[in-house]
Amino acid sequence: MKMTHPEKQAPEIVIPQTKPDDLRWLSFLGFAFLFFNSIIAIYRARDDVCTIIYIVVANITIYLLFWCVREHEQLPEGSREKEKYKAAIWFLAALLNVGFGYKVSTILPFALSAILWSLVVVSVVGTFYLFFLFPADKGRDDESSSDLLLKSPAVLLSKV
Repeated sequence: MKMTHPEKQAPEIVIPQTKPDDLRWLSFLGFAFLFFNSIIAIYRARDDVCTIIYIVVANITIYLLFWCVREHEQLPEGSREKEKYKAAIWFLAALLNVGFGYKVSTILPFALSAILWSLVVVSVVGTFYLFFLFPADKGRDDESSSDLLLKSPAVLLSKV
């Protein structure tokens, strides 16, 4: 019979669980910072109507994206509404990718702009594939049915 000493045992990884309400103030702070920066950007671009429209549309899209993600997370698994929110999340993320790609590509040389647009296309097509075409049973481990992508990094590293 082999005795192990408690001080020589490997420490167990404990992941603290936080409730969504515990960090609500942090989300509010982030959105307030985004709003403040947007107001400053609109003020600096007061003579350029296209830039002001871009800033407003990008902000509305970001706020809608986060709202859709929150609503999607609160719905039960397998709900038809959940698929509608998933489509909205993909569309809003694609819209942001294309918008940011367009805005940045206007200041890049052609070669870098081509690379940027290829990354935008790969991102939009790749997320469409992962959201809607990737088989649901792939990416799951044997001991649990939760997605590997949604697990905590500490849990993933503990399996290595």
